[in-house]
Amino acid sequence: METQSFLYKQLAADIESQIRRGELRPGDKLPSLRILQDKLGMSLNTVYQAYMELEAMGLVEAQAKSGFFIKKNRLLNMAAPRFARKPDRPRKVRLSDITNTVVANSLNPDLVPLGASTLSPDLLPQKHLTRIMRGITPEMMAPLLQYTPSEGSLELRRKLTFRMLGLVPDIRERDVTITNGCSEAVALALLATTDRGDVVAVESPTHFGFLQLLRELGLLVMELPTDPLSGVVTEGLSQVLRDNKVRVCLLMPNFQNPMGALMTDSRKEELVAILHEANIPVIEDDIYAEMHFGKKRPRLLKHWDQKGLVITCSSFSKILAPGFRVGWVVANGDVADRIRRLKAGFSMAAPTLQQHVLTQFLAEGALDRYLRLLRASVYNQVLKTAMAVQHAFPEGSRLSVPEGGNMLWIELPSWADGTRLYQEALEKGISIVPGAAFSTTDHFGHYIRLSCTSPFSEPVEAAVNTLGELVRSQQL
Repeated sequence: METQSFLYKQLAADIESQIRRGELRPGDKLPSLRILQDKLGMSLNTVYQAYMELEAMGLVEAQAKSGFFIKKNRLLNMAAPRFARKPDRPRKVRLSDITNTVVANSLNPDLVPLGASTLSPDLLPQKHLTRIMRGITPEMMAPLLQYTPSEGSLELRRKLTFRMLGLVPDIRERDVTITNGCSEAVALALLATTDRGDVVAVESPTHFGFLQLLRELGLLVMELPTDPLSGVVTEGLSQVLRDNKVRVCLLMPNFQNPMGALMTDSRKEELVAILHEANIPVIEDDIYAEMHFGKKRPRLLKHWDQKGLVITCSSFSKILAPGFRVGWVVANGDVADRIRRLKAGFSMAAPTLQQHVLTQFLAEGALDRYLRLLRASVYNQVLKTAMAVQHAFPEGSRLSVPEGGNMLWIELPSWADGTRLYQEALEKGISIVPGAAFSTTDHFGHYIRLSCTSPFSEPVEAAVNTLGELVRSQQL
């Protein structure tokens, strides 16, 4: 039974990949069940289950007495958003007042959560984590009420080190420091590599949390040309390094926030080579990589790091337990030592109880089982939300559909205003994030980000339809 389950999911994934690449187009008929059975040597039921899986994803539809067809309204009909191809200039971070309201509104339980970047509790392993916590005896609790070393629990660092084997060459426990979420990991990495007034190169657009952090640290920001599908344009990076004194890069190569961009291996390797030649460190935020929709986890920039210049940050916040605030940073040599000292000075240690619970969760082999279910759920949410956008939004809208993560980056028609849409959506009980929150430039005034962090439902579909109506009303 397990083998059959694997086969139908693998077949569905292969067909889905052909759809995503455009090899199968809207309206194309899929081979009949018996033709595919004979061709692949699979059982009729295996092929049928694969087609049912694709139908559940919203990619194919059955037509009476005719077979299965690629849906004509599938999401790939929409063109990808455009991007600024020329580098900007270093500048102080100045954010509009609206940025300060985005987080609060995304957490408001009374709003339809199309602005939230954290998963719905319905998708999290609540029962399993509760069972682990209930298994803590009074004798076990005593040490859990104490501090761990500033670098974090040795047991958790060992589990993370084992998990990163093959991703990070020659990784050891001492390279890993546990932090209070990924935000602290990035902050420590910046403090370890920059001084006030230094220039930090980021993607354009970039996560608004990065911009807030850079502002508070007194750092200048340099926005790099970034393709919404494939990430940082390496030619643009080379030009920026020639023309500016960049101290460090802060990037999200895997399912970038807000665009969902995924850099190819060849582009990642080229980027690391460029930075190695210039002897410039890069901080990579890898918080979404485990939420990939493909067959394997995308590689880290650190995979190609030969000089210890790549600092990798991540956490369990986006995939498992947002409120636990357990993250980590992987670094080498003097930078790793400085990060540990900064960690001890700023927050002493990460929460001991949460580290214990997560260590047990990993020790039981539960993470990968959970992630397989989570990826399928989130992928379904992303696809259905994207198709709802395609149906509801006016002509001239553009959409990038990620290969992982949980967000959609939408370019509205040129006459639309993303900030106005954000405000009007709030009045209708819907949270989104305007594109202006993700940049210090004026390039993204007619962009928005939608998050697909909750199961697709009638309220979510209705909210997307309302957003489409609000966009159309701006043209009147």
